[in-house]
Parts: sequence; C-alpha cells; structure tokens
Amino acid sequence: MDNKLKGMAVRNLRLPTTDYNATPIQITPAQQGDINSRILKVQLYDNRGNIDLSVYSTALLSAIRIDGELFVAECEIEDGFIYCTLTPPMLAERGKVTCDITLTGKNLSGNDTILTSQTFYIYVARSQLVDNDLIGSDNFNILISLINNVKETEKMIRLLESGIHDAEGLRVIAENERQVNEAERQKNFNKVLSDVSDAVDTVQSITYDIANTASQAVAIANAAVSTATEAVSLSASAIASSANAEAVANMAVENTNNAVKVAQELKAQAEQSALSALQAEAAANAIATQVYATANGAVEIASDAKAKAQSVVDRANSGEFKGEQGLQGESGYLLPIPNNFFRAEVRADGNLWIVSPSDATNPFSIKDGNLIFTIQ
Repeated sequence: MDNKLKGMAVRNLRLPTTDYNATPIQITPAQQGDINSRILKVQLYDNRGNIDLSVYSTALLSAIRIDGELFVAECEIEDGFIYCTLTPPMLAERGKVTCDITLTGKNLSGNDTILTSQTFYIYVARSQLVDNDLIGSDNFNILISLINNVKETEKMIRLLESGIHDAEGLRVIAENERQVNEAERQKNFNKVLSDVSDAVDTVQSITYDIANTASQAVAIANAAVSTATEAVSLSASAIASSANAEAVANMAVENTNNAVKVAQELKAQAEQSALSALQAEAAANAIATQVYATANGAVEIASDAKAKAQSVVDRANSGEFKGEQGLQGESGYLLPIPNNFFRAEVRADGNLWIVSPSDATNPFSIKDGNLIFTIQ
C-alpha cells in the first residue's frame, strides 16, 4: 500500500463507532476538481480500542454533496486500516459533503455483519484553477495532459543527462584501454623486430661459417688436384714403378671427386639457409603489419565513441532537450484557518508564493519533497 500512496494527499482519520456525544464530528478539507489524488486512511475504534477489521470483506464510502447527490465508492481494507479514494464527482461541487463508511462481512458465527462509522464531513474549497464548467471539459483534459507531458519531459532530460555522464565514462575507459593496447602493440612490435634481427644475424653467421667451410673444401680439392698432377709427373718419370704410380694417381682422382662432392653439398646447404632466412624475415614483416593495422582499428573505434559522446554533450548544452517555460499565474484566494488568514499570490519573479501571518501558525510544511497543508 505504501507504493500506492506515493504522490497522494493522505488524511488520517480515527472514527468512533460508540460514544458519539463525546466525540465531535471531524471535518476534512479538500480542493474542488482534484482527481484520484486524495485518500482517507481511516481507523475505527470503540470503548475497547481499535476494531479488528479481519471479519469484514467490503468497505464502502458514502458521500452526499451539498446539492443532495449521493455517491458511493468502494474502499480497500489492509492492515487494520480502511483506504478510501475521493472520486471526482464527490469533489465537483464546493461546500460540505456528508460522509460515512459502511463495512460488510460475516462474524465468527457465520452471520452477516454490517458496521457503519460515525458521520464525518469533507469541506470542498473552491479551486483557483478549475470551476464547474471546466471540470470534465476538453480544455481540462488538455490541461492535465500538458502537465503530465511536462513531467515526462523532465524525466527524459534527467535520463539524457545520466546517459551523457555514462557515455563520458565509457569514453574515458575506452581511451585508457586504447593507451594500454597501444603500449602493448609497441612492445610486441619491438619484440618482433628484435626477433627478426636476431634471426638475420644467426642466418648471416651460419652462411659465413658455411662459406668458410666451402672455401676449405675447395682448397682441399685444389690440393688433391696438385697431388694428382704430381702423381702423373712421377708416373711419367718413373716408368719402372708405373703400377704403383697408377694406383697413387687413381687414389688422388677419387679424393678429388669426393672433395668436389662435399663442396657441392655445402654450397647447396648455404643456399637453403639463405632462403630460410629470407622467408623468416618476410613472415616477421607480415606479422608486424597485421599488429599495426589492429592497433589503428582500435584507435578509430575510440575516436568515434568520443565524437558521439561529445555530440550528445553539445546538444544538451545548446538546450535541445529543455521544454518551454510555463505561463505566469495570477494571485490567488484568501482562505480562513483557525488562527488567522493565509493567501496564495504570484509575485514578480513568476513564482507562486503561499503567505502565512507567522511561522508559528503556518499550516504549510515540506516533507519528502511534498508540500503538506495541515489543519489542526
């Protein structure tokens, strides 16, 4: 029930069911033209104390206007209280409205039970905004609709302001992430370059070693050729030892062939190592290019988010989401209260002022953001 009472004007009443002569009739003030905004929170009691309402299933508010018209509204029973909403017809005419509350149910014996409260009065004061001709007319409905639209617009502005704040927070987060990603990208890029440089140095070192080995193989082959030449010379000069000379020559030729074969294999290995080094360098360059492109994409996304957030901020600062200012009202009506008078007036600043003769008798107060009018 507490949620249902938000924004409502609630009047607490304790109504007797016995000893009427000792209890004066209670008077509740209300305003002409109010619609579904005034609720009576009623508690019934007798000589024993508060009455247990658990045996009652229905509560009815009966109201007779000053013109004799009778209106009946169903009420709610909850937690020992009766909640009655004053309907528009009850508040359509100025003056006294005579009311009582009737409860119906079954007692513990199962018999039908009806209980009626003491009579009480609602005094309907004339509204400065509406009169009988305006209540229920198209203009009145338009007025209510416009008031509600203003409230919805204010809610939308608050939501947009909250959205701008959230967007700015997201932009800051995105910028921080971009900076972290950029630092990581630069770190990875530098590591790739370092690895590529180390690989190139290693390949160059291997190539140099292979080239030296090949040079040594060629030198061996040249020595073998020289040996073969010397063997041929010896064979020519020593015909008597031709068999031995021919064997030496054949061995020298075989050594030469083996040396040439080794030199060719070492040369092929050097060429293969050089090719692998070039392929590793190309792969490293491709990876570095891909990392750089990904980082640039993250920068573009963060820049786009920042531009959109700034656009919303600029629109809000330009007043695009603000509604139009309402019309200035006019000074109001004097109403007597037990101690003195108060008055409602519109001053030169365009604001509505409620003026009381002193703070001690001021019937107005502000609680939880609501303006409360109290009659003792």
